[in-house]
This record gives sequence, C-alpha cells and structure tokens, in this order.
Amino acid sequence: MKTLLITVVLALFSLQPVLAQSNHPEDWIKLKFNQDFPNATHTKWVAGPQYYEVSFVKDGVPSKVFINKSNGSDYALTRYYDASKLKPELLKKVDHFVPKTTIYGVTEVDINGQTGYRVITFNQKHIYVVGIDENEILTMINEYKNHGLSTMH
Repeated sequence: MKTLLITVVLALFSLQPVLAQSNHPEDWIKLKFNQDFPNATHTKWVAGPQYYEVSFVKDGVPSKVFINKSNGSDYALTRYYDASKLKPELLKKVDHFVPKTTIYGVTEVDINGQTGYRVITFNQKHIYVVGIDENEILTMINEYKNHGLSTMH
C-alpha cells in the first residue's frame, strides 16, 4: 500500500511540468493575441480542450477571450465595465427602458461580430437585468428585490 501511494505521488509530480505547460500556448497564438489586443495587461491563459481562455485587462477594462487552438481565431470576447463605457445611444435606450435607475455594470459579449449586452441597473426597490441583442433591442431578463445595493459605497 505504501509503495502504491509513493508511486502515485511520484507520478503526479512527474506530470506536474506537463500539466503546467498545457496552459502556455504556442508562440504563434501568443503573437496573434498580442496583435489583436495590444497593451493587454494581467494576462492569464487557461487551456480548454479546443481553445484557450485568456483573461486580461485592456484600457482599464477586464476582458476575456476564447481562442481556437487550431487556427487562433476568436470564439468570443467578453468585456466588463461601468456605464461610462457603454455607447451613448445604448445608455439612452437603457435610461428610457428602466427610468430612474442607476447602472451598476455592463457585460458585453461579441461572438463572430455580433455584440450583445447584459446591463445591471437598480433603484431603491429593484435590481434589473436588461438584455440588449445584436439589433439593439432591449428585453427585461430578470428583476429582483433590492436588498442593499445602493449608490453609496
């Protein structure tokens, strides 16, 4: 039993360098990422079965992109930001759709050039999750009772 345990532990230690390297993409994929997202900081790569998930910050905006391992194409780009970075025309639409609320945060998702959003907005009584599709049509995704989210931090 002791020999089996030692063998398993040694096997895991011997696999550690192989497993650790699996999150490091080939140089050509890194080069393409750096060309597509110049000045990205805080970059973290995680390998999936057929893609790399890359978390990073660009221009102060936390982002995540999924990159195809075989050809380096982007599957999807997700960005997380506040109301100040939302396009002004969308900001107006959200203000009209859920009046007298404050935007807490925005999640923007771009898949193959089609961009959609989830906007969290709130007032004293409710928190709203508003969806905006690629045609800039707004829908109410969800509504919650507000139990403490406020503009005072």
